[in-house]
Amino acid sequence: MKKVQIKRTSGLTGKCKDFQVKKILLGAMVALLASCSSGGVYNNLACGVHPTSSCAKKFLKEERINLSADALFHFDRYREEDLLDEGRVQLDELASKLVNGYVYVENITLIGHTDRMGSVPYNDRLGLNRAKTVRAYLQSHGVDANIAVETRGESEPVTDGCFNIKGPRETARGLSRSRVSERLRACLQPDRRVVVKVLGIKKVTQCASSTVNNDVINN
Repeated sequence: MKKVQIKRTSGLTGKCKDFQVKKILLGAMVALLASCSSGGVYNNLACGVHPTSSCAKKFLKEERINLSADALFHFDRYREEDLLDEGRVQLDELASKLVNGYVYVENITLIGHTDRMGSVPYNDRLGLNRAKTVRAYLQSHGVDANIAVETRGESEPVTDGCFNIKGPRETARGLSRSRVSERLRACLQPDRRVVVKVLGIKKVTQCASSTVNNDVINN
C-alpha cells in the first residue's frame, strides 16, 4: 500500500495548509474505497484489512477437497487408530494448508461418503464417524476454525454402482461388506471419500513482504 506523503510548502497560511492536508487525505480515502470495490490492495489481507470487514467478505471463496477414504482408513473402519500412515500424511498436509495457507477461514464442512455395500443406516453412520475422526484430527493439529460434520452415506456415489461386476447375492438389507469381491470393492473405491469444503480467504502473493498480524487472523 502506498504511503501518502504530505509535502510541506513554505509561505502558506495555517488555513491554506489545513486545506491542502484535508484534500490529500480525502483523495487517499477515495482511492482506498475504490480499491476495495475493485479488488485492488484489499485482495491481500496481509496488508492489514480485517478479515471480517464487509470489504474482506467479498473475497471469501469455497475450496473443495476430496480425500479418499481408502487412503485414510483401513477398509470399513473409522476410528483414529484405524488411520493408515498415508492417511495421516494427507491429514497433516491438510492441517498445514488450513493453518498456513489461509488468512481467514470462515468455516469448514466435512462430509463422509460411502459405497453402496452394507445397509443405508450403517453407511450413514460410517460416513459420519469418518467425518468426525477427520475433524478431531484437524483440531488436534492446530485447526481452530468452526468445523461441521455431515454424512451422505451411499446417497451420492461417484461411480455408476458397478452393477456389471458380479458379487455375492444381495439381500433386502443390501450387499454384505464382508463378503464383497475384491474386484467390486476396487470398482466402488471412488465412492468412499471424505469431502472437505473450506470457506475462507487464501493468502496471495501481493504485499508478500508484509507479515500477517496474528491478532487480525484470530479475530
